[in-house]
Amino acid sequence: MPRRILIRPQSGPDDGIGHLKRDVAVAMALRGLGFEPVFLPASGEAPRRLAEVSGFEALLFEPSGEEADFKEVLRLAGELAAECVVVDSFRLSEGYYRRMARVTKLVAFDDLARFPQAAHLAIDHNFGAEAVARRGADSAPRPCSATLLCDPALRPCSAKPLRRAKQRARYAGRSREPATQGEEESATQSTSPRTRWLLGPGYFPFRPAVVEAARGREPDHGGSRVLVAMGGSDPKRLVPKVLRALSRIPRKLSIRAVAGPLSSAYGELEEAAAASKHEVAVRRDVDELAPLIEWCDVGVIAGGTTKYEMALCGRPAATLLQAEDQMQVMLQYARTGTVLNLGPGERLGEEEIAAALEGFLADSGRRRLMSEAGRRLVDGLGASRIAEAVAELADRKSGEES
Repeated sequence: MPRRILIRPQSGPDDGIGHLKRDVAVAMALRGLGFEPVFLPASGEAPRRLAEVSGFEALLFEPSGEEADFKEVLRLAGELAAECVVVDSFRLSEGYYRRMARVTKLVAFDDLARFPQAAHLAIDHNFGAEAVARRGADSAPRPCSATLLCDPALRPCSAKPLRRAKQRARYAGRSREPATQGEEESATQSTSPRTRWLLGPGYFPFRPAVVEAARGREPDHGGSRVLVAMGGSDPKRLVPKVLRALSRIPRKLSIRAVAGPLSSAYGELEEAAAASKHEVAVRRDVDELAPLIEWCDVGVIAGGTTKYEMALCGRPAATLLQAEDQMQVMLQYARTGTVLNLGPGERLGEEEIAAALEGFLADSGRRRLMSEAGRRLVDGLGASRIAEAVAELADRKSGEES
């Protein structure tokens, strides 16, 4: 009988496909351990196609609300005899995770620190997560063996200390996050003592294609190959905006611009590409970004999971954020020295973006240092580390999850 794991990723026009991509990486590693992951993407045909292209069964899922979502996930987990359920969503409430953890072995990606975590296994691959946990109380959940692979002298960003205090409280079991309406338990109840945390960039899950690209072509730190990719949906229509900004730069560039499978800006992107003074090739419905990362010398990307893929491949990048909730994570991540964070993309004019990128592209010394920092930050083994922890959880008898 196949050993199934049910994976419920967040995906859609407002969410992109970054969650799904990291879940696919973990699923590939789980398949290598003898499991058969099944995907339950929460929106539309494009996410389902991405899972299927990667070789996994994907069931169509259009929940009409959180309660319907919970019941359908639970029904399918029972129908498939799934040994664990993996949930990767920032749109579900604390109550959802607590209820799910009561009835099945639950694994959760949790990198926004919105509330105490009830899952049996939780992953926060953000830079600084491990350091925050270390500075918590003695009761902090134990991090696993993979440590930050960057310069140990780096410390979490000092911006917004209240935010860090909330993170420390979450890991240490003293959360003061306010409860959201309808939750079953008070947010003064802490992270479950049975929660096992996998913390830091050593747990970022890379797909095999990205690991292979990291072994390929070395970047030219004075080169002019630019990748522009703003996630699977590009809700702020930043790719055409960046193309127009790059047209203001006199230096000749070769550009690959990616329209994600959920993007509604394809027409505007084509117009910007046609009007550009540079050589621009548009790529649409890209199933795997790794070959384009290997092709480029530098990237202009959003603040999601692609920044780790660029780092592993030694590609420096400038980031423009699609969402306000990425700001705290990016302020922290920028301390790795692998990216130039320009801030929320919709707040910046094309002239401002052009000025920042012109200086960035001209500074080959800085780009070389960023490339070296990226390769110190991550080693490409995060998916295997997560899969081994999931397998360990699946092998435990019911009631022995702590």
